[in-house]
Amino acid sequence: MFSSTATHFSNAAVQRDKSSLSHSSHMEMTGDLKDFSLTDILQMLSLTRKTGMLFLETKTCYGQIVIEDGKITYASLLPGESFAQCLVRENKISFKVLAELRSVGLRDEGIWTLQNLIVESGLLDAEELNITARRHLTTVVGNLISIKDGRFGIELNRVETPDRLNEIRIEEGLEVGEILLTAVSERDEAEKIIYADDSAKHWADDFNFDLAFNEKTYQQHPHLQLVNNVIPFNDPLAQKERLQPTDRALLLLSMLTEMRTFTSETEIILLIMRYASEVASRGILFSIKESELSGVGQFDILSLDKSKTPDQAVREIRIPIGDGTLFDGVLWNAQPFIGAVQEDAARDSLFRTIGGIGTEITAFAMPLYRNNQATWVIYGDNYPDLAPMEALDGLIALVTQASLVLDKIDLEHKLNNNQASH
Repeated sequence: MFSSTATHFSNAAVQRDKSSLSHSSHMEMTGDLKDFSLTDILQMLSLTRKTGMLFLETKTCYGQIVIEDGKITYASLLPGESFAQCLVRENKISFKVLAELRSVGLRDEGIWTLQNLIVESGLLDAEELNITARRHLTTVVGNLISIKDGRFGIELNRVETPDRLNEIRIEEGLEVGEILLTAVSERDEAEKIIYADDSAKHWADDFNFDLAFNEKTYQQHPHLQLVNNVIPFNDPLAQKERLQPTDRALLLLSMLTEMRTFTSETEIILLIMRYASEVASRGILFSIKESELSGVGQFDILSLDKSKTPDQAVREIRIPIGDGTLFDGVLWNAQPFIGAVQEDAARDSLFRTIGGIGTEITAFAMPLYRNNQATWVIYGDNYPDLAPMEALDGLIALVTQASLVLDKIDLEHKLNNNQASH
């Protein structure tokens, strides 16, 4: 993805020597978790809709996460509990029954998996098994993202089948954002318990840290859990199904609450792009690098160059600052742009890459500030459906809140560093 992660992956901190991880000869990339977090890595893989495997290795444990089309379908941590052990611990099945199921699976090797053995035997129905599997996967990933010291490796375009009689693969996958929000909520609850009996005032008491994940809201409106980019890349004329105004307002309220608990720039940008995808037909995230805007992320973009994926096409976009484009006004005036995109060289260059030449397109461009300096620009427009864009005031509110949260994060880091130095 984006944010500082994009820079990190090009940084010398990410070594390509593939030195210590298993399967290292096939690794696309390896690095140290001290340089950036697993959360950033997962969000990068999610937003770019990658398929592959993420490996982690420390002195005491080994883990892996399988991502398919940007969603997590399987994860494991050793030493740790397998899904089969989870079923026994939660009294879903007994150890004796588990052993009998395994014997059947081994006898008819290649036919059975733990999943269909349990469902076909009538021990659990498919829905209950799926709920348990999703909860187990969320727990495992939550344990993995708590690891701060170790090595990681990424291998793209390869998916390894888990132990078929001990583990389960969730075919539809779980959104990375959904898992991370749950982990944040559980962490915040744990911290509340820790500080409940602590009479000393913590510096964060001055901030309003509401829980990021309002379970009641999501249960009442399950479609709010996953805000997906639904226009297929091979069908630019497909229509996007948008939320109704009431649901969009609920989504915005939920996101504003979630954002106050975030601790990384990547989490914040992911949230903004999620909401932007509800407002615009397509969008691009630009980072500001010296004298130009550089494309680093997208949703629902179509690459007119069939030899390049949308992600590849967007990463090659460069828009000079100071050439009189709409982005100049955004950066110099520190104000969002909302309106018709006027013809100029930059517009034509952009639309020749993603489509829209000769069309009257309405767009927005909003700067995201950190410490009073513009660091990102979120661009969106209404191509190809040309429908009016609604709820832009909500997006402006979200971006404005994001700048405040980023400043809060920086303040937190400074205070932590000062405390550590004393």
